[in-house]
Amino acid sequence: MMVASAQVISHRTHRMASAVVRPNARDHREFALMGQEKVDACAASFSAMTSHLFTMNARLGIAGLRQVSAHANAMMSLAGSRDMREALQRQAQLLRTLQESGSAALQMSHSAARIAHAGIRPVHARATANARRLAREALRGG
Repeated sequence: MMVASAQVISHRTHRMASAVVRPNARDHREFALMGQEKVDACAASFSAMTSHLFTMNARLGIAGLRQVSAHANAMMSLAGSRDMREALQRQAQLLRTLQESGSAALQMSHSAARIAHAGIRPVHARATANARRLAREALRGG
């Protein structure tokens, strides 16, 4: 995306510098497109991230409730132990449920990365499409 963005910026900067005195109709269309495509890419990015966020929130909410329930059950079980052997077994179970919380936190981190990826995908698609389009125009002499 960085390469595509650099190509687009270079092409458009050159076009703007050339059109300073007397922009033609193609220049006006390209300049208008520059603003609109940013608005469109931003809207698509926001939509993708929001959609992913809603899905992620539901999954993480369910996972969080399961973790809380497992912790509460393990603590209640430990509190109800009848002897030392049973208490040690139940304490080990409580520790296992607490360790699973670590993997839930890792899952949350991965979800945040997926949100960022979903958000950058539309921007990347626009940047690379512009780079291809402007390269074709340059080859045609435009």
